[in-house]
Amino acid sequence: MKKVKFIDLFAGIGGFHRALSNFGSYRGECVLTCEMDRHCRLVYEANFGKQERFSENIRLLTRADIHNEDSALPAEEIRELVPAHDVLCGGFPCQPFSKSGKQHGVKDKTRGTLFFDIMEIVRARHPKFLMLENVRNLAGPKHVDTLATIISAIRAEGYSVLDQPIILSPHLLPPPRKGGEGAPQVRERVFILAIKGEKHEAKLRA
Repeated sequence: MKKVKFIDLFAGIGGFHRALSNFGSYRGECVLTCEMDRHCRLVYEANFGKQERFSENIRLLTRADIHNEDSALPAEEIRELVPAHDVLCGGFPCQPFSKSGKQHGVKDKTRGTLFFDIMEIVRARHPKFLMLENVRNLAGPKHVDTLATIISAIRAEGYSVLDQPIILSPHLLPPPRKGGEGAPQVRERVFILAIKGEKHEAKLRA
């Protein structure tokens, strides 16, 4: 099987880890896990064993001072803390995005949010694929500007990404994916998928 290295940010109990550990002809290797909640960490370790590289706070990987939004680490220092990887996964919290700042474009609009920290890792490592997950309301009418900022920030780093994210729920999965009787639960989530490189843009927009 082909091996793919991934990092699991805001990992929860390991949904992305489970999916990527054995995905078709690919077998994923998790090279970094990040999760703040103690109970989630206990379940994660029970499911996947003790992780070689683990961080309780993403800002320990991206900032000199986790409380200072202007203290982003240089890319070379982030690369020392974050191993090279093919896929960046993250179910990031969606805090309000600032519209003011120091006129640094989309980077400044995301300053102070945890999405900013994801993008600092992206800028330092530029993995081939991004798989981001969030609540359904991110794609709703009240968060048009927030979603546009996220998409713009990803594209600014040379990624192809759809204007509108994918919305999935267990009850929408086709029968072969549901397992037996299926999954009646309605739990819609938003997924933002991005691929590094312009050659994929036409395919993504189709």
